[in-house]
Amino acid sequence: PEGWPRQADLPSAASAWVSLATLGASGALLAGARFVLGRAAPRPGLVACLLVAGGAALAGALFIDVAGHWRDGLRPQASGYAAMVYANAALQAQIAAAVLVTALFAVARLLARRLDRSRRAVFDILMLLWLYTLGQTAFGLLLTHGFPRLVAQT
Repeated sequence: PEGWPRQADLPSAASAWVSLATLGASGALLAGARFVLGRAAPRPGLVACLLVAGGAALAGALFIDVAGHWRDGLRPQASGYAAMVYANAALQAQIAAAVLVTALFAVARLLARRLDRSRRAVFDILMLLWLYTLGQTAFGLLLTHGFPRLVAQT
């Protein structure tokens, strides 16, 4: 358990790249929601759809990464590396859950007409948490996919 896997035993990096692209899509959908909300005549339904789609992309990025590890045969009890991968995924899922709950709260406020261009504190807080989560998740992908490739034995 204390050793790193050999280079040939590492899971494919494809799921990391797809997860990273999905994180980018999540960030783009958040930016789109921010843009639409800041307009003179914002469309609450469109902002709500963008937030829901962005939240789904955030959750999907985590799922893609974990599913990629699982598909490649990596199990948490197999090694210290595998345990780190799944522990990281659990921690990322916790912060993503907080983002999703806050996004649903923002959607409820949007649909109740309590969130708009001038009353946007909930959205701004959500955006800060979301951006932090995107950065932390990207760093987690680098940690679980990049670092092992640097130190793995050939």
